[in-house]
Amino acid sequence: MLMNWIELIKMDKISQEPAEGVVYRKGQTSVLDFLLAIVFFVILFVFFVNFSSMEIGNSQKKLTYDRLAVSGFSITDLMVNSKGFPSNWDSNISSVQSIGLASESNLFSLSKISAFSLMNYEESKVKLGLDEGNDYYFTISPVSNSSIIYFKSGIEMNTSKIALPFTRYGAIFNDYSKYVGSSDYYIPGPENQTWGVYYDLAPSGNKPTNSSGLRSIISITATLSGTKIYYDHWENRYKLDPNNADATADEIYNLSSGGVKIFESTNVPVSPRGNATYYDGGDRIYVSGGPVEVVRVSWPESTGTIYCLSYELYPLNDLASHYIIPVGEDMYGPPVSSNDFNKVYLMVQAIENSTGVVITDPTRGVVSNVTLNQGNTLTLYHINSSTSVNATKQVNVQFITGNSTKSYVARGYTAVPDKYWSMEYYNPVPGFTHANTTLYIYNPTSSSLLINYEDKNGSGNFSVPAGSTRAYNSLTGRYVPRGSGIYLNSSQKFWAIGAVDEIVSSYEWGYSLVPAQLLTQDYFLGWAPGSSNKPPRENGAAAYVTPTANGTIILVDYSPTDGVVDLNYTLNRLDSVKITDPDNDSTGTHIWTYNTEPFAITWGEDPDTATTTTPYMDLGYTVLPIISEATLPYIRYESMNNSLVKLTLILYGG
Repeated sequence: MLMNWIELIKMDKISQEPAEGVVYRKGQTSVLDFLLAIVFFVILFVFFVNFSSMEIGNSQKKLTYDRLAVSGFSITDLMVNSKGFPSNWDSNISSVQSIGLASESNLFSLSKISAFSLMNYEESKVKLGLDEGNDYYFTISPVSNSSIIYFKSGIEMNTSKIALPFTRYGAIFNDYSKYVGSSDYYIPGPENQTWGVYYDLAPSGNKPTNSSGLRSIISITATLSGTKIYYDHWENRYKLDPNNADATADEIYNLSSGGVKIFESTNVPVSPRGNATYYDGGDRIYVSGGPVEVVRVSWPESTGTIYCLSYELYPLNDLASHYIIPVGEDMYGPPVSSNDFNKVYLMVQAIENSTGVVITDPTRGVVSNVTLNQGNTLTLYHINSSTSVNATKQVNVQFITGNSTKSYVARGYTAVPDKYWSMEYYNPVPGFTHANTTLYIYNPTSSSLLINYEDKNGSGNFSVPAGSTRAYNSLTGRYVPRGSGIYLNSSQKFWAIGAVDEIVSSYEWGYSLVPAQLLTQDYFLGWAPGSSNKPPRENGAAAYVTPTANGTIILVDYSPTDGVVDLNYTLNRLDSVKITDPDNDSTGTHIWTYNTEPFAITWGEDPDTATTTTPYMDLGYTVLPIISEATLPYIRYESMNNSLVKLTLILYGG
């Protein structure tokens, strides 16, 4: 545009040359030149001002955004991890110099939150350290329902200003009453019955050695400081009384946030098991003080870690009395024809005495009708898909799949109660160069179910027949792409599980998909070494993370955790990233995001870094959300039931 104006001015000046016979008055040409020069200067000035204003505007927006980001991270970090200064400022609001809302890390003080919500708005902005012209809006809500607001402060604005949200999670510590958070776990898979599965599933002529027994590992990762672990061995008949746990537990341990306790026994006898004391299936763990991540692992000592089973464990409060097993031996043949289901086993563990259990196979009818007492387990062989478990009380349910025609192929799964099934799921485990990954999608309804799918290679939909399970690769024509997560959704509830290395079965392991509504923004890993060596000298496993929204910033604090971010990723929706600890042991690693959208996470063997021999481990498990009422230990307070909360801070500027 500027060049066009210059050309017009040149043409105009040329046209002012005197024509033949025309006489100009003295000074006429110089005046015209002066006017044209002014026009030219004005055009250049306007162009420069507009260009400069645009550049200045962009720079100012970026500067505002950066300042808000720094302020938001700093303010919320103090709120979650600091008592403030002075530490008792909530008893005298006028004394506050620095606003902290914690009784200790990740435990919010009810008194401090109440005091903050009562502060004068302009004074609170000064104490938060906000720049002049910036504003904020603060809320505390239950994790289960963000529409409910326990406390709020500041001004919620609908403005053209930059608005930057920050989210943190924790529990409210009621300073006026006793904190009584607790959860209860029963360890599945008694060694004699687990051994029976290992032996039956091993190929003929290559059975594990009975005399060597089993390796048994149970790990606990604490998410809050002040967590207390009470261990109760089954061998002395469950003496633990939760109302008097300090006096009745066999063993007691204290953990801080990110702390890990690993219970491990070698060469556990299997046939017969006997009554000698070990850390193994059937034991009970009672937890006081905060949510925990519990993982159970085993393998035959004679085969090593190429023949393993692992499970994530749900606390007692989240167990159910009704389950449906989505896979079975009928899927080994057409129409599914999967190598994964040559043999399928079911384990049902009672939590209370006199628990009636009825197992119904869709083709054979009732296959078992028994009564189990506390901690007892029923193991069934040769299960078909859609087998149901109906109990008179809560039970713990696991199932195992494998192929006895191959060498040491086993996958362990924890059954998700059907009351938690959802209409949408995210799968975080990608495909690999040296192994495929597929999903098995179960339709529990009485009619064909249309399911929409999306991965990094495209999207579409497929139908799963009524009461049936189908493989993702057969429905879409491809396995899960490398570097990609999967999104599934439908108009009705369904469930899905995942399997790595379905074809070759050299790196086989399985995992369950967590319903999307239960996903969260904060996780701690359970037992997660890179190999079975101590300490691990190899890193043949990883945590797999897939966000549900673009621009998700994933933060990692390696174990032992110290609250300092060691690594961060910026990911888009359906990206799948592998996270490993440089010291080859990710046990207890903290992985979270400041974004408001959740992410899915699973830990397991990485076929692209492991080999097919010990010490690499053919196992994996789903990492359960730690801040979700449906997947968390039951935590209550004398004056507040919904104590697991979300802190949201929105900063406005510009």
